[in-house]
Amino acid sequence: GTIPSILGSFKSLTGLVSTTNALSGTIPSVVMALPLLQKMNFSSNQFTGQIPSNIGQATSLLQLSLANNRLTGSIPSTINQASNLQLMNLSNNLLSGELPKTFATMSLSSVNLKSNYLSMGTGILELNPFTFSSGTLNTVFSIVLQDNCIKFDYTGQLSVIPVVAHCSSPTEPPKPASVMR
Repeated sequence: GTIPSILGSFKSLTGLVSTTNALSGTIPSVVMALPLLQKMNFSSNQFTGQIPSNIGQATSLLQLSLANNRLTGSIPSTINQASNLQLMNLSNNLLSGELPKTFATMSLSSVNLKSNYLSMGTGILELNPFTFSSGTLNTVFSIVLQDNCIKFDYTGQLSVIPVVAHCSSPTEPPKPASVMR
């Protein structure tokens, strides 16, 4: 089945969890406009298409998990407008493109982007500590980037950092990451 657009009329909805239900189709943009929505978990379904570009309208959203689907395209740069977002899990999708520079303005405590086809532009991320070119993710406790198209040098204080040696295309599975101490 699919998510009906009528969900957008439930303006008092604070949580929307539907995991492992074989839901398919795209995630309707009306869901992102729910004014009180704090938790959205659509993990382990069969969603396709892109993350709705109006995700920035989800200003009350604290937790977003869209892991284990078949979402494509890039992470919308408007994601930083979801200013209360603390936990974001977009792992195991087919997302591609560069990580948005707008992450720098967010107060995320946990980010999981594992097993996508994401890349990182020059100067976006310097891990000492998680500093983006236009700001600092001071509150990040966990960031998982392995099995993407990201390669960086690290000389900071963290004990284990995933480093991807080769980038796969979206038509083949990501190559295994090597771990650097």
